[in-house]
This record gives sequence, structure tokens and C-alpha cells, in this order.
Amino acid sequence: IASLSAKNIGGGVNFCAVAATLRVGAVAQSVALAADNVMALVYFPLCNWLAGDRDPSPDAASGESGDETVAVVDAGSLLAALGTALGILAVASRLSPRAPLPAATLCALGLAAVL
Repeated sequence: IASLSAKNIGGGVNFCAVAATLRVGAVAQSVALAADNVMALVYFPLCNWLAGDRDPSPDAASGESGDETVAVVDAGSLLAALGTALGILAVASRLSPRAPLPAATLCALGLAAVL
């Protein structure tokens, strides 16, 4: 339970760290991750369905909403994101060859703080 709680708080890296600290077996880790993923496949669509489009404002009934913006993702922005991710991974691998994932996290946080 501690590993799954860590995963929901900080992601897969926290899950693996807590599982390694608690010496959870590989089979138990696999089963826990599979169960967590299956539950997420049920939970998130259910939340989306429950939220629905239940805006009681008069504009919602007519479909007029002046503050809606539509995000457009083009190939250039996807390539920029992929290039940035690969660059971060390359720098992290150079900085810490034995533990590139924590180094990549630090690099991404540093880049986010600068930008």
C-alpha cells in the first residue's frame, strides 16, 4: 500500500523507490502496477463521465462561451518537445551515468524554473 500511495503522489519513480526500500518482490510489484493501471482505466473515465457538461449558466445551453480557447498542437511543437526531452536525457546521462532518471528530473526542473 505504501508503494501505491507513493506512486499516486509522485509517480512511478516514487513507487519503485518505496518498493525497493521495502524489498517488495518483482512479482508483487508487477501485480500492484497492473492493478493500479486497471483501476486508473476505470477511475479516470468514470470521473470524466460524472463531471459531464453540467454547466447551469444560460450561455451553456446555447453553446455560446466567449472564453473558450482551443489548444492546437502542431508537428513543430511535438518535435520541439521530443527534442527537449532527448536533450535533457542526454545531459542527465552525462551528469550521472549510473542514475540518469533522478538527474533527468533535476534537469527538467531546472529548465522549467529558468523558462
